[in-house]
Amino acid sequence: MTPKQQYEARKAERAKLKDLDYQTRQRSEQLMTLDMLDRFVTAAERIADALEKPQVSASNLTFDPNSGYVS
Repeated sequence: MTPKQQYEARKAERAKLKDLDYQTRQRSEQLMTLDMLDRFVTAAERIADALEKPQVSASNLTFDPNSGYVS
């Protein structure tokens, strides 16, 4: 192999690695985006669950002076 052919082979290998690095970085960014979306959906589901639970109002609370607890 001549020096020019060796150079061209190394250049092609670097281009291949650069493309692979770009694809890997894109996948990594997509995974981070999906992870953030998953966290957002989980938080939204928790908020929805909390809103669906019956609300406790102050008028329904009673204080037991003997125990000191509010029920």
